[in-house]
Amino acid sequence: MNIMTSRASSYVGCWALGVGCWTLPRLCRGLALILFLGLSASRGPAEPVKNGNDLALAFSTGTPVKKAEIQKSTTNTLTTFRYLKVTEILKDTPEPGVYRLTSVEPSSDMIVVLTVAKPLSVKLADTLQTNDCVAANGRIKSFGVVSTNRIVLDPATLSYKDKPAPKDGRKGVELLNEIDPKAK
Repeated sequence: MNIMTSRASSYVGCWALGVGCWTLPRLCRGLALILFLGLSASRGPAEPVKNGNDLALAFSTGTPVKKAEIQKSTTNTLTTFRYLKVTEILKDTPEPGVYRLTSVEPSSDMIVVLTVAKPLSVKLADTLQTNDCVAANGRIKSFGVVSTNRIVLDPATLSYKDKPAPKDGRKGVELLNEIDPKAK
């Protein structure tokens, strides 16, 4: 009897608001959806991430005018590198708990300096040795400023230990449809 009384009183309360009880959950879900769409639409599109390996190759083979254009357009952009061969590991540089990795990009022989400070990346950097290869993401701080063949990523995030080259040895070929054009 007590359960029926509480149901009846809540049912009457819903009708007193002018809506049926069966529409309140729908109303809440609808408001939540509108709020989510409104907040996500205001952020705008994400920043594109550039392929650092192609960027380094274009810079190393470009004319001085093309190099200046690449420097100007890529400074402070997000970039992804793969197959970076680590040549030097400095711990606690420039701050305690931060790694500074010097690596070589294989297709252009450009030096890529990574400043690693994020906890998961530091944990991966603890396991690295020279001649290991890594994949990294980061924001280009300087491009060819200190020396003509040097890219500095600060901050950088290490993604994973990588292999030294694409599977079949051809540079720039990684996907199945790039190896076999008939593949779908």
